[in-house]
Amino acid sequence: MYCISDLENVLAKKDHDLEGCLMSVQLYDERKAEERLDPRRFILSGFSEDCKCSHLSVFIKSCSKGAEHSWEVLNDGERIAVTFKQDIDVQAFLKKCSSKRLQNLHISASRLEYTDTVLVEGNMENISEEVLRAYFSSRSKGGQVKCMNLDNKPKSVLIEFDHFHVANRVAEEKHNICGVSLCALLYYSSLQQALTGEKPTTPPSPHEFSIPVDALFLEYIQNDEVCKEDFESTLKELNTSISFKADPEIPQVVLEMAVDRESLLLHRLAHTWERKTKQAAEALLEKYSTVMLMSTEEVWDRVKDKCLSLNLKTSRVTFESTKNSVVVVGQQNKVKKLQESCEVIETEIAEFCNSHCDTPPHLREIFIVDSDAKTVEEFHTVLKEKGYKSTDSTETMLSVPPAKTTKQATAPPPRLPKPGSDCIVDIGGITVILKKGDITKEAVDAIVNSNNKSLNLDTGVSGAILKAAGKSVQDECAKLGTQNEDGVVVTGGGNLKCKHIIQMVGPTTTAGITTSTERVLQLCESKNTTAVSFPAIGTGRGNIKPEESIKAILKGLQNHLSQTTSTTIKFIFIVFAQNNSKKIEVVQIQRIQHQEQWRKYAKINKNGFNRSFCGRNATMYGCGTYFAKEAHYSCHDQYSNPDGNGHKYIYRARVLTGKPCLGLQGMKAPSPVDPNNLQTGLHDCAVDNLQNPFIFVIFCDSGAYPEYLITFKTV
Repeated sequence: MYCISDLENVLAKKDHDLEGCLMSVQLYDERKAEERLDPRRFILSGFSEDCKCSHLSVFIKSCSKGAEHSWEVLNDGERIAVTFKQDIDVQAFLKKCSSKRLQNLHISASRLEYTDTVLVEGNMENISEEVLRAYFSSRSKGGQVKCMNLDNKPKSVLIEFDHFHVANRVAEEKHNICGVSLCALLYYSSLQQALTGEKPTTPPSPHEFSIPVDALFLEYIQNDEVCKEDFESTLKELNTSISFKADPEIPQVVLEMAVDRESLLLHRLAHTWERKTKQAAEALLEKYSTVMLMSTEEVWDRVKDKCLSLNLKTSRVTFESTKNSVVVVGQQNKVKKLQESCEVIETEIAEFCNSHCDTPPHLREIFIVDSDAKTVEEFHTVLKEKGYKSTDSTETMLSVPPAKTTKQATAPPPRLPKPGSDCIVDIGGITVILKKGDITKEAVDAIVNSNNKSLNLDTGVSGAILKAAGKSVQDECAKLGTQNEDGVVVTGGGNLKCKHIIQMVGPTTTAGITTSTERVLQLCESKNTTAVSFPAIGTGRGNIKPEESIKAILKGLQNHLSQTTSTTIKFIFIVFAQNNSKKIEVVQIQRIQHQEQWRKYAKINKNGFNRSFCGRNATMYGCGTYFAKEAHYSCHDQYSNPDGNGHKYIYRARVLTGKPCLGLQGMKAPSPVDPNNLQTGLHDCAVDNLQNPFIFVIFCDSGAYPEYLITFKTV
């Protein structure tokens, strides 16, 4: 400004137009700005991922004359927050941070403003909002409360006070309300997180896990450089190393976090590494498939030249003498080449059979095993064109054309039925029986329960099993504690007519069903089980079609049999619940704009759906508001309870789904669109299945608009 009058003119004008943008101008008060800054808390940035945590403390001490302090990693994983235990020379600290180097890195430091908000954590399920407000409004425990955010109650509550002094005092004290101990932490909206003011500890999350794979495919990965490089390069981007465990019982791919446990990077990756690595590994495994054709060395000698000529960089044909099988392993996107291999082998086997008067007695069936339903379907098409009859199971059994001089043709294999009535199929000497019924009434050695990670899923089939089994089984589950995503453990049978209940963490994909089935059967073998009953895994909350569930279970059985020379299991029952569905009678449908309805349900109609109620029905895919694609799902008593007149109520809503991510239990917000670039923002919602979503979880209360209220009853 040229003079005081120019400054006065600028300040006198309320709004200024700068290239179409309205701006306001205020006089900067340096003293007031300084008063808003906390002299003990700073943000430091500029560190590299391989920077050792011990070096950070040394650097901070060298810049603060050895002042006692703590530091913690911010959620973005790129900055740290430093808290000093006493006042320091602020300007000297800022100057030294900017002038010194840490491993030739330029470190920048900035000050944090005071905050007037605290994050209160603890089990507040039985503490009302009124009690919380009264406690923290008292002079002895707090001060004037401006507002409370209860979105994450009962686990945590955000409380904003009228002054930062109150927030600081509340954070320094211990709190106990109604016998419940609560912890208050200073919460910074600019950081979108609370600071503990404590030294960081090594994250407790696992740094290694394994994924069971087919033995033949494991051998292929180890020996094929292209495939191995595909796995190693992809996982390297996630700071993961891969190794192989050729265990004859359970062949596994072992994934280990390739990060220095003393580095800053460990703190950034700890909470998401396992989930992201597992997703990447499963995506890699889905790119490949294994085809196994039962044969003999004599047949292989006749066809191997043609088969080997079809070998590609991404697929391979070999003969496995220990299994008397021709094995084709390759990428899914090369399925056409695999089909050609199948055609060549089928033709040659048929020619071999027709050219011999006495067909080898063991050459009666050809098996094609594949974990991908689409690939299996394409193989079915090829095989049907060749005139063979196939089943609908994951393992396709084909009758080989008998020799021309054979007196009696081979009987066609049994077809796998669609679920609907009791049916018997013999697989590898094990009798598999599909039936309708109540699984809690099964008189077998073991019953399989598709549970949750906490082993306390009290709804659906799992709820029925746990309730019928009784308190002793429920107590056993509580003692076993939280399980891994693919966990399988055993409890007693309780009040059921079985010796054991095999508790498995319910899978949500067909591949997961197959893997879990294998683990269950291995556990059955260790218990010398002869008869086991499975529910229709994944057909409830997992939204998996019954026929796909059966295929996945049978695939698991086939995998199990291929890896064992003998089995104690004689009978497997797959039990589908009786169809007790009732008719729905719609009483009325009312548009929300109707004045009477708006008043009656004003809280939802005016403010939208409230996420704080999440957990009453489910949090399997995140702590948000749940919407189903089809109305019948919301009609269950579990989600819409009848009133005194037997009437039930559901909303038809308009929901902004946008770009979805896969939901996870306990998720508080959608995952980032790009974890490596947080500026790309978050996904818009979470879903149960990315390919065919049925359940949508919204984390923004304004992301759904109630349009119609439907009143109905079951008759």
